[in-house]
Amino acid sequence: MSGWGIFLYLGIGSLVSLEPPPKPIPVNPDFDDEFQKKSPEDAQPTEEETEQQIVEYEDIEAGLVLQLQRVEVTARIEELESQITLAEDSARQFGERMASLRTSDSGRRLATSDNARRFEFLSSYAKEASARAARQDLSYIKGKIETARYPLGEMNDFYATFARIQSELESWQRKVEIANSTIDQLLRDNSVVQPMTLKDAIDRLTTTETTAVKQAVDARLQEVRDMQATELNKAKVRKDMLESDVNDAKRKLSAVEKYARQQIDSAKRAAEETKQAREAELAQSIARMEAGYPAVRDLLVPFTKPGYRQIGLTGRLETTADKQPLSYSGLLRRGVLENSDRGIEGLFKLVQPARVAGQNDRPMGAFPEYNAVHHIKNAITREKVKQAQAFIRLHGNAMVKTGLLSE
Repeated sequence: MSGWGIFLYLGIGSLVSLEPPPKPIPVNPDFDDEFQKKSPEDAQPTEEETEQQIVEYEDIEAGLVLQLQRVEVTARIEELESQITLAEDSARQFGERMASLRTSDSGRRLATSDNARRFEFLSSYAKEASARAARQDLSYIKGKIETARYPLGEMNDFYATFARIQSELESWQRKVEIANSTIDQLLRDNSVVQPMTLKDAIDRLTTTETTAVKQAVDARLQEVRDMQATELNKAKVRKDMLESDVNDAKRKLSAVEKYARQQIDSAKRAAEETKQAREAELAQSIARMEAGYPAVRDLLVPFTKPGYRQIGLTGRLETTADKQPLSYSGLLRRGVLENSDRGIEGLFKLVQPARVAGQNDRPMGAFPEYNAVHHIKNAITREKVKQAQAFIRLHGNAMVKTGLLSE
């Protein structure tokens, strides 16, 4: 419900009866028995009657809201119209005073060039303003509110218009007051009566200043025309130079774009050739690896079988969530693929099961198991470890690609 609706509902709306008048009870005795038999629910208003009551209430509410809007807006309009009349009277009186001073003896006291200039400025400063626009705005609002059939939604706009008119009237009135006060002060400060009227002083001032202004304007206009002609010639020269620079830039840009396209095409071809070469090289590497893999398959079981133990970033075996072969990059990071005693011994110990000397959880296959401190010194054991290391070092990438090792 709207704000006005709530107000009416709690206030004025309570004065309006929303209950429909009771239906008359038939007096025909033949219907008395049937009427007595009806239940209390039969006396309740129907849905159509309820909707009709709501519509009637909304009409009453809308009518009261519109009536309140009319009272408020009409009062404000009448107040502003009265203020406009007062302001017009004040401005008219000021204009009559200024007109009188132009020819009166009092005005002769201001018939000097300086005072004449001040007088002309004050006449323009507090020039009578037209209230036609304000009256038209008020007339428009009055017509809207008088012909409205429903509450108006433009009330905020009306209030804004009222505030603007009020501000304009106050500004207008202040200017008139300031001008009047200043004229009073000038008359007090100048007691000598001049031989000419204030109008003659203004006319002489106007003629002299008009001639001087005209000469100054003509001279300035000639200067401007000369400057414009010079600037126009300079602009034409700059335009020709810019057009030449633009054409040169277009030619250079076209050459650069052509060279760039050639370089891009060349780079694409080189990248494609490199890709094809790598793919061919990888295919050949995988083929060589697959050809030699059967001979070392059993030897590489502790590397290729999936397990949960994996080489971490520190080089130590760590338990992971996924079951995968050993990491090729981890083997490189740990340094166990180096062709050195350190690399061979490190690889031998790395893949040993936890029950022996290592922590690997993968089966050993044919890879030699640790059974003594100096077992790695055994020639056969060492040769098998070196064979496994050499195969992984040579075919590591191919083994990753085929899934025998994880990345």
